[in-house]
Amino acid sequence: MDFARAANRSEPVALALALVSIAAAWILPYPGSLSRITWTALIIVIAVLLHEVAHRQVARKSGCYSRFILDPMGFTITLLSAALPIKFLAPGYVGISCPYYVSSPEVEFRITAAGPLTNLLLATAAAAALVIGAHPRWIWGEAEALNSWLALFNLLPLGPLDGAKIMRTAPAAWAAMFAWAALLMFYP
Repeated sequence: MDFARAANRSEPVALALALVSIAAAWILPYPGSLSRITWTALIIVIAVLLHEVAHRQVARKSGCYSRFILDPMGFTITLLSAALPIKFLAPGYVGISCPYYVSSPEVEFRITAAGPLTNLLLATAAAAALVIGAHPRWIWGEAEALNSWLALFNLLPLGPLDGAKIMRTAPAAWAAMFAWAALLMFYP
């Protein structure tokens, strides 16, 4: 039995491995104090868990089956991106299966948009905390940077990423979400 098949027997194990790969890619290039690493890891867990759970819960509320699946190629590339200046943070995905009577472009849009929208809201909240001067500033800055990057990356209209599905089902909503993510990512 290969690694991914073994990991995917348990959704919590698959998700835990995905979180470890993202933490490695995001934290390893920038070592810091144990406190900083711990807080950054917590921010990653919150951002990624809420993103994936948003997809899963909206799917289930829509009458679809869903669960997190670790992708061996995505997992490997995520780990390798620790050595790159741009992070590829896509070690897995929420697999969704909807009955024919539930499946529609509207349902697909709601399920797909839930993840990036969650990160946009988290990034916006962190940016607001920075504006009002919440301390420690680096924690809010890290939360804003990670969540805006997760949103922007997932909104790229490529292949299996959320952006391709959102652009196909609701182009105007995709443009608004992408602009929001870009503004958060690149506006100081």
